[in-house]
Amino acid sequence: MATFEKNLSKKTRQDGKCEVLIRVSGGRNLRFRIKSGVYVSPSFWDNETQAIVVPVRRKTNVGKVQMAQQEQAALNEYLKNLTAIVNAAQDAGEQLTGQWIDDCFRLSAILNDPTNHFKTDATGSVYTFPNIRRAMEIEEEAIAAAHQQEQEESDDDKPMRIVDAIPIYCERKSISANRTKTYGTLRGQLERFEYYTQLSSDKTFVLDTSTISCDVVRVFLSYLKNEKRLQEQHPRIFTKVLERFPIAVRSKGDKGKQRQREIEERGENHVCGQAKRLAAVCHWLQKEGKLTQDVFENVERPKEAYAQPFYLTSQELDIIADFDMSDQSETLQAQRDVLLFHASVGCRVSDLYALSSDNEIGGFVRYVPAKTSESSGAVCRVPLSKRAKDILERYGGIDGLKQHFCCQQQYNENIRQILSACGITRRVIVRNPTTGTNEVKGINEVATSHTLRKTFCGNAYKSVKDPNLIGAMSGHAPGSKAFARYREIQDDDLQQVIAAMERQDIN
Repeated sequence: MATFEKNLSKKTRQDGKCEVLIRVSGGRNLRFRIKSGVYVSPSFWDNETQAIVVPVRRKTNVGKVQMAQQEQAALNEYLKNLTAIVNAAQDAGEQLTGQWIDDCFRLSAILNDPTNHFKTDATGSVYTFPNIRRAMEIEEEAIAAAHQQEQEESDDDKPMRIVDAIPIYCERKSISANRTKTYGTLRGQLERFEYYTQLSSDKTFVLDTSTISCDVVRVFLSYLKNEKRLQEQHPRIFTKVLERFPIAVRSKGDKGKQRQREIEERGENHVCGQAKRLAAVCHWLQKEGKLTQDVFENVERPKEAYAQPFYLTSQELDIIADFDMSDQSETLQAQRDVLLFHASVGCRVSDLYALSSDNEIGGFVRYVPAKTSESSGAVCRVPLSKRAKDILERYGGIDGLKQHFCCQQQYNENIRQILSACGITRRVIVRNPTTGTNEVKGINEVATSHTLRKTFCGNAYKSVKDPNLIGAMSGHAPGSKAFARYREIQDDDLQQVIAAMERQDIN
């Protein structure tokens, strides 16, 4: 009878989770280790019981409790199936190896496909020996069919659909996971545009490398901006469009099930961003020889517009640091330290989550930003301020502070809650992304994790007005247009310019 010894990997993902590693043992010749593919939060893991401990609801926030429950359910499901696989191999006299187990789990899509009509065992698992063997045969047949199809479609001159090019582009360019999601959104928009065109005007229309042109790009950008209005004008068509290409997001309160989301109004900035992404894909296709022309050459793209930049001042950071939060939860008190540390290093939130104590070197935080790692690989070097050092000393380094990291949405909510608790409600101007109009809101209503990155850059620029020097710490490239959105030109900056001009006139 095989036994399982469970422990956590020492490697940590960007979201702070570690993979559960399992050592399978059973007799003299049976001992190997496998990766489960199940990732859990170290704060929920009990080394003695080798299990996930769900925190008591009254002692922690609901989000963490639900996360622990989900991780516990995933691990239990994996262990149930692992037991079934091991028992199936031993009952059949099959040699049990880590590769055999990996192969069985690889077949999960086939085994759980209801059209294959596999029968489960007494525990409810489909991982019986006859099922596994049959799934292997189905996989081999599918591979052979795919190979044959690949041979038939090997002609390089065959047009490539733009939606099919997007995932290949993301993989070839090593686009980060977060940015890949935005390309996935673009892919869905292109699919709806293509199907809408087929239903409304041209039944044979396919958006591929042979049909895309400047005119088609202009029509798509117009569709993207007016999709909501088109849905209202042609409800029957869009009922079919959304049935075939639904916009789905995970619903928190429905056990992770998918629910359909409505088409939303879009502003110029969204259209501009998607135009940039489509242009990047098309330019890559042109370099690959799939496109013969620059389809954006004569296309006038919308321009991004932003409101006056805002961030937390040094005085406001001092208020947050000194504010008595003893009446707040321990979670929010720890989040206050995460906020202050984040504002002290100024990295993107994805890079913050990827930091570890290994990034603390000689009084600096050193890291390679994920967004630019493939293009430049430049290392950001941020000297640790006294406040940052004090925080890390209290938590035993970045690894200790990471125990209090949470998902980005919850982090944003915590930031706003902390600002409200500290009485930081200064009014700022924000731009409505849909209407493009400026609105006045409290900074405690609109601050996010990215505000902390702007806080670092803005306060640094007040002290040293050298964007290249600050860019060495923030990861902005020299001459970056984005940097202008991270700092505000102060009145004294303008006065210094006039004073310099007056001195020149005198001379």
